Amino acid sequence: MPFTVITNPAVGETLKVNTFGIPVIDNLNFLNDELSASTSTIKNGSFETGTGVDTAPTSWDLVITSGNSTDFETSAANTRHGKQAFSMTTPGGVSGGVTLESTDFFTVSEDYSNRIHFLLKASIATTKITISTRFFDEAESFLSATILYTDSTTIPTDWTEFISEVTPPAGSKLAKIEIVGVDNTTAATCFFDGFEIIASKDTGRSLFTSSGSFVVPNGVSSVKFSLRGAGGAGAAGGGGAGGGGGGGGGFCTAIRTVSPGDSLTVTVASGAAILGPSFTSVNAGPGAPGSGAVPGAGGSATGTSGDDLIIVGSYGFTAIGLSGGNGGTGGGGGGGSKGGVGAVGTTGSIYGGGGGGGSNGLAGGTGGAASVLIEF
Repeated sequence: MPFTVITNPAVGETLKVNTFGIPVIDNLNFLNDELSASTSTIKNGSFETGTGVDTAPTSWDLVITSGNSTDFETSAANTRHGKQAFSMTTPGGVSGGVTLESTDFFTVSEDYSNRIHFLLKASIATTKITISTRFFDEAESFLSATILYTDSTTIPTDWTEFISEVTPPAGSKLAKIEIVGVDNTTAATCFFDGFEIIASKDTGRSLFTSSGSFVVPNGVSSVKFSLRGAGGAGAAGGGGAGGGGGGGGGFCTAIRTVSPGDSLTVTVASGAAILGPSFTSVNAGPGAPGSGAVPGAGGSATGTSGDDLIIVGSYGFTAIGLSGGNGGTGGGGGGGSKGGVGAVGTTGSIYGGGGGGGSNGLAGGTGGAASVLIEF
Protein backbone atom coordinates (compact mmCIF):
# COMPACT_ATOMS: atom_id res chain seq x y z
CA MET A 1 0.00 0.00 0.00
CA PRO A 2 1.50 3.41 -0.95
CA PHE A 3 1.90 6.36 1.38
CA THR A 4 -1.32 8.41 1.60
CA VAL A 5 -1.55 12.19 2.07
CA ILE A 6 -4.02 12.92 4.90
CA THR A 7 -5.94 16.12 5.56
CA ASN A 8 -6.24 17.01 9.24
CA PRO A 9 -9.78 17.16 10.58
CA ALA A 10 -11.12 20.66 11.15
CA VAL A 11 -11.42 21.90 14.72
CA GLY A 12 -14.56 20.44 16.21
CA GLU A 13 -15.06 18.01 13.34
CA THR A 14 -16.05 14.51 14.38
CA LEU A 15 -13.10 12.15 13.82
CA LYS A 16 -13.86 9.77 10.97
CA VAL A 17 -12.19 6.40 11.21
CA ASN A 18 -12.17 5.68 7.48
CA THR A 19 -10.81 9.05 6.33
CA PHE A 20 -8.29 9.71 9.09
CA GLY A 21 -7.71 6.97 11.68
CA ILE A 22 -7.17 4.04 9.33
CA PRO A 23 -4.94 6.02 6.89
CA VAL A 24 -2.70 7.04 9.81
CA ILE A 25 -2.23 3.39 10.77
CA ASP A 26 -1.63 2.42 7.13
CA ASN A 27 1.03 5.11 6.78
CA LEU A 28 2.82 3.97 9.93
CA ASN A 29 2.84 0.41 8.64
CA PHE A 30 4.15 1.63 5.28
CA LEU A 31 7.03 3.50 6.93
CA ASN A 32 7.87 0.52 9.11
CA ASP A 33 8.01 -1.75 6.06
CA GLU A 34 10.23 0.71 4.20
CA LEU A 35 12.65 0.97 7.10
CA SER A 36 12.68 -2.78 7.62
CA ALA A 37 13.32 -3.65 4.00
CA SER A 38 16.94 -2.49 3.96
CA THR A 39 18.86 -0.29 6.35
CA SER A 40 22.47 0.46 7.17
CA THR A 41 22.22 -1.44 10.45
CA ILE A 42 22.02 -5.08 11.54
CA LYS A 43 18.59 -5.36 13.11
CA ASN A 44 18.45 -6.90 16.58
CA GLY A 45 22.21 -7.46 16.46
CA SER A 46 22.39 -7.87 20.24
CA PHE A 47 19.48 -10.34 20.29
CA GLU A 48 17.48 -8.19 22.71
CA THR A 49 14.19 -9.19 21.10
CA GLY A 50 13.29 -12.85 21.30
CA THR A 51 12.74 -15.52 23.90
CA GLY A 52 12.55 -19.28 24.26
CA VAL A 53 14.55 -22.39 23.52
CA ASP A 54 15.09 -23.18 19.81
CA THR A 55 13.39 -19.92 18.80
CA ALA A 56 14.83 -17.46 16.28
CA PRO A 57 15.60 -13.94 17.50
CA THR A 58 13.40 -11.27 15.92
CA SER A 59 14.75 -10.32 12.46
CA TRP A 60 16.86 -13.48 12.21
CA ASP A 61 16.26 -16.85 10.48
CA LEU A 62 17.31 -19.98 12.35
CA VAL A 63 18.16 -23.50 11.13
CA ILE A 64 18.98 -26.11 13.77
CA THR A 65 20.41 -29.52 12.92
CA SER A 66 18.48 -32.20 14.79
CA GLY A 67 20.01 -32.82 18.22
CA ASN A 68 21.37 -29.31 18.66
CA SER A 69 19.64 -26.47 20.51
CA THR A 70 19.63 -22.68 20.97
CA ASP A 71 18.64 -20.28 23.72
CA PHE A 72 18.66 -16.65 24.82
CA GLU A 73 21.22 -15.93 27.54
CA THR A 74 20.49 -13.44 30.32
CA SER A 75 23.11 -14.14 33.01
CA ALA A 76 25.91 -11.63 33.55
CA ALA A 77 28.55 -14.20 32.61
CA ASN A 78 26.92 -15.05 29.30
CA THR A 79 25.90 -11.58 28.07
CA ARG A 80 28.19 -8.80 26.93
CA HIS A 81 26.22 -6.18 24.97
CA GLY A 82 22.78 -5.34 26.29
CA LYS A 83 20.58 -7.63 28.37
CA GLN A 84 20.59 -10.73 26.16
CA ALA A 85 22.95 -12.83 24.06
CA PHE A 86 22.27 -15.83 21.82
CA SER A 87 23.72 -19.30 22.35
CA MET A 88 24.05 -22.46 20.23
CA THR A 89 24.64 -25.83 21.89
CA THR A 90 25.52 -29.30 20.63
CA PRO A 91 25.65 -32.37 22.88
CA GLY A 92 28.34 -33.86 20.66
CA GLY A 93 28.04 -36.62 18.12
CA VAL A 94 25.76 -34.53 15.90
CA SER A 95 26.68 -33.98 12.26
CA GLY A 96 25.95 -30.35 11.36
CA GLY A 97 25.67 -27.18 13.39
CA VAL A 98 23.28 -24.27 13.87
CA THR A 99 22.87 -21.50 11.27
CA LEU A 100 21.55 -18.03 12.09
CA GLU A 101 21.11 -15.48 9.27
CA SER A 102 19.79 -11.94 9.46
CA THR A 103 16.36 -11.77 7.84
CA ASP A 104 16.56 -8.21 6.56
CA PHE A 105 19.17 -6.81 4.23
CA PHE A 106 21.46 -3.99 5.21
CA THR A 107 22.74 -1.65 2.51
CA VAL A 108 26.31 -1.71 1.19
CA SER A 109 28.32 -0.22 -1.65
CA GLU A 110 31.29 -1.55 -3.60
CA ASP A 111 32.81 1.93 -3.28
CA TYR A 112 33.70 1.64 0.40
CA SER A 113 34.25 -0.97 3.06
CA ASN A 114 32.19 -1.89 6.11
CA ARG A 115 33.41 -2.72 9.59
CA ILE A 116 31.40 -5.43 11.30
CA HIS A 117 31.68 -5.52 15.08
CA PHE A 118 30.75 -8.60 17.10
CA LEU A 119 31.49 -10.44 20.34
CA LEU A 120 31.79 -14.17 20.87
CA LYS A 121 33.04 -16.92 23.13
CA ALA A 122 32.68 -20.69 23.43
CA SER A 123 32.69 -23.25 26.23
CA ILE A 124 35.69 -24.96 24.59
CA ALA A 125 38.28 -23.76 22.09
CA THR A 126 37.84 -26.69 19.70
CA THR A 127 34.27 -26.34 18.51
CA LYS A 128 33.75 -24.57 15.16
CA ILE A 129 32.41 -21.10 14.37
CA THR A 130 32.16 -19.37 10.98
CA ILE A 131 30.76 -15.86 10.56
CA SER A 132 30.27 -14.44 7.07
CA THR A 133 28.84 -11.46 5.22
CA ARG A 134 26.67 -12.57 2.27
CA PHE A 135 26.40 -10.03 -0.57
CA PHE A 136 23.49 -9.51 -2.99
CA ASP A 137 22.80 -7.29 -6.01
CA GLU A 138 19.88 -4.86 -6.35
CA ALA A 139 17.62 -7.71 -7.51
CA GLU A 140 18.44 -9.51 -4.23
CA SER A 141 20.34 -12.21 -6.10
CA PHE A 142 23.22 -13.75 -4.16
CA LEU A 143 26.71 -12.75 -5.39
CA SER A 144 29.32 -14.09 -2.95
CA ALA A 145 30.23 -14.40 0.73
CA THR A 146 33.20 -13.07 2.67
CA ILE A 147 34.27 -14.85 5.86
CA LEU A 148 34.67 -12.45 8.79
CA TYR A 149 35.77 -15.09 11.28
CA THR A 150 36.38 -18.83 11.26
CA ASP A 151 38.09 -21.06 13.81
CA SER A 152 37.92 -24.60 15.13
CA THR A 153 41.02 -24.85 17.33
CA THR A 154 41.60 -21.63 19.29
CA ILE A 155 38.16 -20.07 19.82
CA PRO A 156 38.28 -17.77 22.87
CA THR A 157 36.56 -19.10 25.98
CA ASP A 158 36.12 -15.60 27.39
CA TRP A 159 34.15 -12.83 25.69
CA THR A 160 36.32 -11.39 22.91
CA GLU A 161 35.64 -8.41 20.67
CA PHE A 162 36.19 -8.64 16.91
CA ILE A 163 36.04 -5.87 14.32
CA SER A 164 36.32 -7.22 10.80
CA GLU A 165 36.79 -5.04 7.72
CA VAL A 166 35.07 -6.21 4.55
CA THR A 167 34.91 -4.65 1.07
CA PRO A 168 31.78 -5.61 -0.89
CA PRO A 169 32.39 -7.18 -4.33
CA ALA A 170 31.43 -5.42 -7.56
CA GLY A 171 27.70 -5.02 -8.00
CA SER A 172 26.87 -5.33 -4.30
CA LYS A 173 23.93 -3.34 -3.00
CA LEU A 174 22.68 -5.44 -0.08
CA ALA A 175 24.09 -7.84 2.49
CA LYS A 176 23.20 -10.19 5.33
CA ILE A 177 25.14 -11.69 8.25
CA GLU A 178 25.37 -15.47 8.59
CA ILE A 179 26.53 -17.18 11.81
CA VAL A 180 27.29 -20.91 11.86
CA GLY A 181 28.14 -22.38 15.26
CA VAL A 182 28.89 -25.73 16.95
CA ASP A 183 29.64 -27.09 13.49
CA ASN A 184 31.48 -30.26 14.55
CA THR A 185 30.87 -33.35 16.66
CA THR A 186 32.40 -32.08 19.93
CA ALA A 187 30.02 -31.13 22.76
CA ALA A 188 30.10 -27.34 23.15
CA THR A 189 28.15 -24.09 23.52
CA CYS A 190 28.90 -20.93 21.51
CA PHE A 191 27.75 -17.47 22.59
CA PHE A 192 27.20 -14.42 20.34
CA ASP A 193 26.40 -10.76 21.00
CA GLY A 194 26.76 -7.18 19.75
CA PHE A 195 26.61 -7.48 15.95
CA GLU A 196 26.69 -3.98 14.47
CA ILE A 197 28.12 -1.95 11.60
CA ILE A 198 30.73 0.67 12.39
CA ALA A 199 31.01 3.58 9.94
CA SER A 200 34.09 3.11 7.78
CA LYS A 201 35.16 6.71 8.23
CA ASP A 202 35.78 6.08 11.95
CA THR A 203 39.03 4.77 13.35
CA GLY A 204 38.99 1.08 14.07
CA ARG A 205 40.72 -1.74 15.86
CA SER A 206 40.81 -5.48 15.35
CA LEU A 207 42.04 -7.93 17.98
CA PHE A 208 43.30 -11.33 16.81
CA THR A 209 43.56 -14.17 19.31
CA SER A 210 43.92 -16.73 16.53
CA SER A 211 45.56 -16.67 13.11
CA GLY A 212 43.82 -14.95 10.23
CA SER A 213 44.17 -12.12 7.75
CA PHE A 214 43.39 -8.42 7.74
CA VAL A 215 42.54 -6.42 4.61
CA VAL A 216 43.52 -2.76 4.83
CA PRO A 217 40.38 -0.58 4.48
CA ASN A 218 39.91 2.15 1.91
CA GLY A 219 41.43 5.45 2.99
CA VAL A 220 43.91 3.86 5.42
CA SER A 221 47.61 4.49 4.76
CA SER A 222 49.19 3.42 8.05
CA VAL A 223 48.39 0.95 10.80
CA LYS A 224 49.70 0.32 14.29
CA PHE A 225 50.42 -3.22 15.46
CA SER A 226 50.72 -4.40 19.06
CA LEU A 227 51.99 -7.97 19.33
CA ARG A 228 52.27 -10.12 22.45
CA GLY A 229 53.86 -13.54 22.60
CA ALA A 230 52.30 -16.13 24.87
CA GLY A 231 53.58 -16.53 28.40
CA GLY A 232 55.38 -19.74 29.28
CA ALA A 233 53.67 -22.25 31.53
CA GLY A 234 54.71 -22.51 35.15
CA ALA A 235 56.40 -25.76 36.19
CA ALA A 236 54.73 -28.22 38.52
CA GLY A 237 56.08 -28.38 42.04
CA GLY A 238 57.77 -31.56 43.17
CA GLY A 239 60.49 -33.03 45.34
CA GLY A 240 59.54 -30.80 48.24
CA ALA A 241 59.88 -27.60 46.22
CA GLY A 242 57.68 -25.31 44.17
CA GLY A 243 57.95 -25.03 40.39
CA GLY A 244 59.54 -22.12 38.55
CA GLY A 245 57.30 -19.50 36.95
CA GLY A 246 57.01 -19.27 33.18
CA GLY A 247 58.68 -16.45 31.30
CA GLY A 248 56.65 -13.52 30.02
CA GLY A 249 56.03 -13.27 26.29
CA GLY A 250 57.82 -10.67 24.23
CA PHE A 251 56.01 -7.46 23.28
CA CYS A 252 56.39 -5.24 20.24
CA THR A 253 54.54 -2.27 18.76
CA ALA A 254 55.14 -0.99 15.25
CA ILE A 255 53.65 1.52 12.83
CA ARG A 256 53.80 0.57 9.17
CA THR A 257 52.83 2.22 5.89
CA VAL A 258 50.23 0.23 3.98
CA SER A 259 47.93 0.60 1.00
CA PRO A 260 44.16 0.02 0.82
CA GLY A 261 43.47 -3.55 -0.21
CA ASP A 262 46.74 -4.94 1.19
CA SER A 263 46.19 -8.34 2.80
CA LEU A 264 48.18 -8.72 6.01
CA THR A 265 48.90 -12.21 7.32
CA VAL A 266 48.37 -12.52 11.08
CA THR A 267 49.86 -15.51 12.90
CA VAL A 268 48.84 -16.14 16.50
CA ALA A 269 50.14 -19.34 18.07
CA SER A 270 52.68 -19.55 20.88
CA GLY A 271 54.21 -16.42 19.39
CA ALA A 272 52.64 -13.61 17.38
CA ALA A 273 53.63 -12.23 13.98
CA ILE A 274 52.28 -10.04 11.22
CA LEU A 275 53.50 -9.79 7.63
CA GLY A 276 52.38 -7.53 4.82
CA PRO A 277 53.28 -7.17 1.14
CA SER A 278 55.29 -3.97 1.73
CA PHE A 279 57.11 -4.69 5.01
CA THR A 280 59.02 -7.51 6.66
CA SER A 281 57.58 -9.55 9.50
CA VAL A 282 57.10 -8.06 12.97
CA ASN A 283 57.31 -10.70 15.73
CA ALA A 284 56.78 -11.27 19.43
CA GLY A 285 58.12 -14.57 20.72
CA PRO A 286 56.72 -16.77 23.49
CA GLY A 287 58.12 -17.04 26.97
CA ALA A 288 59.74 -20.35 27.89
CA PRO A 289 58.08 -22.64 30.40
CA GLY A 290 59.50 -23.17 33.84
CA SER A 291 61.47 -26.39 34.38
CA GLY A 292 61.57 -27.89 37.81
CA ALA A 293 62.40 -25.06 40.17
CA VAL A 294 64.08 -23.07 37.37
CA PRO A 295 62.07 -20.17 35.88
CA GLY A 296 61.47 -19.88 32.14
CA ALA A 297 63.24 -17.30 29.99
CA GLY A 298 61.37 -14.33 28.57
CA GLY A 299 60.27 -14.24 24.95
CA SER A 300 62.03 -12.17 22.29
CA ALA A 301 60.60 -9.45 20.06
CA THR A 302 61.77 -8.13 16.70
CA GLY A 303 60.92 -5.16 14.52
CA THR A 304 62.64 -3.45 11.62
CA SER A 305 62.55 0.31 12.07
CA GLY A 306 63.12 3.04 14.63
CA ASP A 307 59.47 3.45 15.49
CA ASP A 308 59.26 -0.07 16.97
CA LEU A 309 58.91 -0.43 20.72
CA ILE A 310 60.52 -3.75 21.61
CA ILE A 311 60.30 -5.30 25.06
CA VAL A 312 61.86 -8.67 25.76
CA GLY A 313 59.85 -10.76 28.20
CA SER A 314 61.27 -11.18 31.70
CA TYR A 315 62.24 -14.42 33.37
CA GLY A 316 59.67 -16.06 35.57
CA PHE A 317 60.30 -16.01 39.29
CA THR A 318 62.32 -18.73 40.97
CA ALA A 319 60.29 -20.98 43.25
CA ILE A 320 60.85 -20.30 46.94
CA GLY A 321 60.21 -23.14 49.39
CA LEU A 322 56.88 -24.77 48.67
CA SER A 323 55.46 -21.90 46.67
CA GLY A 324 55.70 -21.11 42.99
CA GLY A 325 55.88 -17.85 41.11
CA ASN A 326 52.76 -15.95 40.05
CA GLY A 327 52.12 -15.23 36.39
CA GLY A 328 53.62 -12.18 34.71
CA THR A 329 51.59 -9.00 34.36
CA GLY A 330 51.57 -8.87 30.59
CA GLY A 331 53.63 -9.09 27.42
CA GLY A 332 57.23 -8.36 28.34
CA GLY A 333 56.27 -8.42 31.98
CA GLY A 334 57.77 -11.76 32.83
CA GLY A 335 57.23 -13.53 36.13
CA GLY A 336 55.57 -11.87 39.08
CA SER A 337 56.05 -12.29 42.80
CA LYS A 338 56.02 -15.68 44.47
CA GLY A 339 52.74 -17.48 44.96
CA GLY A 340 51.16 -18.36 48.28
CA VAL A 341 52.27 -21.47 50.14
CA GLY A 342 50.28 -24.52 49.08
CA ALA A 343 48.63 -22.75 46.14
CA VAL A 344 48.33 -23.96 42.58
CA GLY A 345 50.33 -21.82 40.18
CA THR A 346 48.51 -18.71 39.03
CA THR A 347 47.46 -18.51 35.39
CA GLY A 348 48.84 -15.53 33.49
CA SER A 349 45.80 -13.27 33.53
CA ILE A 350 46.90 -10.79 30.87
CA TYR A 351 48.02 -11.62 27.34
CA GLY A 352 51.66 -12.67 27.42
CA GLY A 353 51.98 -13.18 31.19
CA GLY A 354 53.97 -16.19 32.37
CA GLY A 355 52.17 -18.93 34.28
CA GLY A 356 52.90 -19.32 37.98
CA GLY A 357 54.87 -22.29 39.23
CA GLY A 358 52.91 -24.84 41.24
CA SER A 359 53.59 -25.56 44.87
CA ASN A 360 54.92 -28.97 45.84
CA GLY A 361 52.83 -31.66 44.16
CA LEU A 362 50.57 -29.23 42.29
CA ALA A 363 50.49 -28.18 38.65
CA GLY A 364 51.83 -24.88 37.39
CA GLY A 365 49.61 -22.26 35.79
CA THR A 366 49.28 -21.81 32.06
CA GLY A 367 50.73 -18.70 30.44
CA GLY A 368 48.68 -15.87 29.05
CA ALA A 369 47.70 -16.22 25.39
CA ALA A 370 49.38 -14.53 22.43
CA SER A 371 47.55 -11.76 20.57
CA VAL A 372 47.83 -9.19 17.78
CA LEU A 373 46.01 -5.86 17.99
CA ILE A 374 45.67 -3.80 14.79
CA GLU A 375 44.64 -0.14 15.08
CA PHE A 376 43.94 2.11 12.09
